[in-house]
Amino acid sequence: MEWEKYFDENILKRGEGYYRKGKVIDFQADGKKRVATVIGTEEYSVSVEFDRDGSVVDMQCNCPYAESGEYCKHMAAVLYREYCGDVPAVYSKRQSVKKPKESQKSKTEKSIDTHPVLSADVATLKDEIKKIIAHYKRQGYIEYRYAYECAMQVSETMETNAEIYLRDGRYKEAFDYSFFALRKFCATDMDDSDGGTGMVCEVGLEIWKQALQDAESEQYVCKQLLKYKAPDQEWYLKEQAEHFLFTNFDKPEYYAPKMQYIENCIAEVCNETDLTDYKLGYYLKQKIDLMRKSNVSEQTFEQFRQKYWSYAEVQADCIEEKLQKQQYKEAESLLLECLAMPFGKGVSTEYCREQLLIVYEKTGDKEGYRKTLSDYVSLEYNSSIEKYEELKRLYNAEEWLTVRETVLQNIWKNNRELLPEILLRDGMKDKLLKLAVSYPGLYYIQKYEKDLMQEYAEEVLGKYKVEFQKLTESASARDTYREIVRQLRKLSRYDEGKKLVRELVAEWQEKYPKRKAMMEELDKIVFPKE
Repeated sequence: MEWEKYFDENILKRGEGYYRKGKVIDFQADGKKRVATVIGTEEYSVSVEFDRDGSVVDMQCNCPYAESGEYCKHMAAVLYREYCGDVPAVYSKRQSVKKPKESQKSKTEKSIDTHPVLSADVATLKDEIKKIIAHYKRQGYIEYRYAYECAMQVSETMETNAEIYLRDGRYKEAFDYSFFALRKFCATDMDDSDGGTGMVCEVGLEIWKQALQDAESEQYVCKQLLKYKAPDQEWYLKEQAEHFLFTNFDKPEYYAPKMQYIENCIAEVCNETDLTDYKLGYYLKQKIDLMRKSNVSEQTFEQFRQKYWSYAEVQADCIEEKLQKQQYKEAESLLLECLAMPFGKGVSTEYCREQLLIVYEKTGDKEGYRKTLSDYVSLEYNSSIEKYEELKRLYNAEEWLTVRETVLQNIWKNNRELLPEILLRDGMKDKLLKLAVSYPGLYYIQKYEKDLMQEYAEEVLGKYKVEFQKLTESASARDTYREIVRQLRKLSRYDEGKKLVRELVAEWQEKYPKRKAMMEELDKIVFPKE
């Protein structure tokens, strides 16, 4: 079908999958326009418009992917619905369609027919996971274009099969099976830039949670996790498994084996050279929490904190304990001491200032609060609009005009993402435009185009035109052309941008006809009606 050229292959497949699963609902035809709701992670509204010849002239969807200028799977799903006809809807806006009740006999017979794995052992299902992963491998490696699709299939298969074991009360087998699937996937060499590993682990850990249904299965899962020795390629799974171990099994019978595990980890990390501070700090925090639950003596507890005082997690624990006990002077003293430490040692300056604000608010120290807040807004990378507005309220109008320029200059040095937001919030759009146009590349102009387009359309489009010309003069890779086309799609949604898009495309088609990849990507632009 002619319209398929507008979509990447993976997007097209996922759109077809949505269509065939009945996720296109409320489909309506209004002349040459089609509108529908597509059920994804949320409900998305899609519209597609055709010309008199049946060619697509406009597509809209309110999903984040489409808002960025891409053609999404939800659009593809609606187009499949248009050209391939209706399929039974299995979703509605309120709830899934309920199936009629079946007799126990027919229910059992259907389950056996639908899920032959009921009679299969774990080994057979493990082979199924192996085959899925092997299917996507090319010379022992899964390329980026296949990685997420592989992750989806592994997740769905693992979830479906584990659910059968869980439903039958075979909790240990459900855990063993899902643990194998996670290890097999995480150990596979692949380009997982789309985050498929996180999705697979999320599904797997939910299965583990459901497997903790009785004392016997709980003890079994804990024992398996305690003895898990992860090779280097399974580092992500190890982190997830440890987090699961530390946040579950919160009964006294598990304290001793968990403590031994943590102490082994601390000893192991102390012998390493890479990421020691990060990993050690995490284990120290886990040990502190477990020591409290185990009611160790105050002397033992303080000796431990003194030994590892230079670590942020230990300092933060002590400071927060002082605050909880309302020992504000002691907390302030510790915070000022930590704030004076060399960069990279102990808790961050941001943390210190945040906690000092709490101290000064509780003790009524207004001057200490204003000075600390001023430092926070001016110097901290993670400062916020809310903190800026709060600081502004602590000055009268005349005072604020005196200090504002210095504050804004410091913010630009230390937190460049915040300054444009402040300029927008304070109504200084002229300064925001100047910043966006003068800043190299399209970063700020893309981010604030919606806010600037109404008043400064000529300047915004002029910036786009200059940067596009620079890109096309030096571009030679399809990825660059694809990104340019994505931005052109976004601009064509503005009335002011349609003319520029048509002019640029016409100019490049005349100037670069021998750039095959460029011409192919430009041909994928759907031009809205004049």
